[in-house]
Amino acid sequence: MVDLKRLYYNLAYSVGYRVNKIQRRTSRKTDVNGQINYLIGAVEYGNYGDHAINIAEYLWFIRNNKQFVEIPESGIDEFIESKRGQLATNDALYLQGGGNMGDVWPDQEKWRQKLINTFPNNKIVIFPQSVNYDEANPKLLLDTISATEKASDLTIMLRDKKSYEFVKDHFPKSVNVKLVPDIVLTMPGRNSADRKNDVCLLLREDKEVVQNTVKDGLAQSVIKNKNLKVLMSDTVEKYIYYITRNNRMKFLDKKLSEIGNSKVVITDRLHGMIFSLITSTPVIVFDNSTHKIKNLIETWLTGNASVYFVRDTDGVEELDKVLNEFMNYQQPKYSDYKKFADVIDDRVMTNIE
Repeated sequence: MVDLKRLYYNLAYSVGYRVNKIQRRTSRKTDVNGQINYLIGAVEYGNYGDHAINIAEYLWFIRNNKQFVEIPESGIDEFIESKRGQLATNDALYLQGGGNMGDVWPDQEKWRQKLINTFPNNKIVIFPQSVNYDEANPKLLLDTISATEKASDLTIMLRDKKSYEFVKDHFPKSVNVKLVPDIVLTMPGRNSADRKNDVCLLLREDKEVVQNTVKDGLAQSVIKNKNLKVLMSDTVEKYIYYITRNNRMKFLDKKLSEIGNSKVVITDRLHGMIFSLITSTPVIVFDNSTHKIKNLIETWLTGNASVYFVRDTDGVEELDKVLNEFMNYQQPKYSDYKKFADVIDDRVMTNIE
C-alpha cells in the first residue's frame, strides 16, 4: 500500500532542499570587519533536540552581534571543496553542537575532522558537545586528535565535566577547551496554563537506548492507568518538510507546546529533559547508553527539584510516588537561561574575539 503521507513529505522535503541550496549560493553575510562566520552542520533531519541546538546557536550569534552564513549537513562536502584555499584568514567556522563527538555517530565526527584538516589556519569553534570515544578501538579518536594538532585556533565547548576532562587529558594543549552548559539551556522559558495531558512519554528507540525493565514497567503502568491522559511521543519526527533557519522555530514550537501542555514528562532523551525545564514541566528522566544525561545533570542540574534522575535502586513503585508528587508540582517559569547564557558567553568569548 502506498504511503501517501510519506510521498507528500518526501516531495515537500525535496523541493525545500533545492530552494535552500540555491539560496545558499547567493548568501553572504559579513561582520563590520569583513569577516564571514559560517555555522556548519545545520540540521536537516527530524530530531527536535538538534533543531533546538541550532536555534540556541542563532541566539548566541545574536547576543554576540555576529552575522553568519548557515551550511547544512548535506552541504558540508560541497563547502569544503568550494572553499578550499578560498577563505579569508579572518573567516571563522562554527560547528554544530550536540552529542555526536565520538564513535556513536561517526559521520559527524569525520566531517569535523575534514573541516579542521582543510581549514587549519582559520578560527574554528565547536559548539557544546558531549564526547564518547571507544578507547579500546581508538582509530577515530586518534584521527580527531591528529586533526586538532594542526589547528591554529580551535575552541571546543564541552557540556559536562566528564567530556571536558577527557578532552583536556587527550587533546593537544593548544586547543581551547571550555566547560559550558548544553546550549539549549540558554533558550528563554515558557509556561503553559493549559496542562491538558497528565503525562507525556518521550522515549527513544535509536542506538542510544538502554533496555530497562523499570522504564518499561513505569511506561506500561502509566499507559494502563485509565485515570491518566497520556501522550506518547518522542523528540524525533518521522515525517518532516525541509527545515531551514526561516521555519526552524515554527517546527520546534510544535514539540515545546506538546510538552508544555503536559503536567509531567517521562523521558530518556537529554533534550526531552531540557524541553521539560524550558516549559516548566517536572520530568522523570532515565539515562541513555552514553550517560550524557547523567553527566549533564551532575554538572549543571544537581539540586533541581523539577528533575528526578532515576537511580539504579529505583523501582516502579518508587517512581509512581514521584509521578504523583509531580502531578501537583507548581513549577515557576524557567529563568536559568540567563545564567547559562552568561556562562557560555563569559567563558568562550575571550578566546574567540
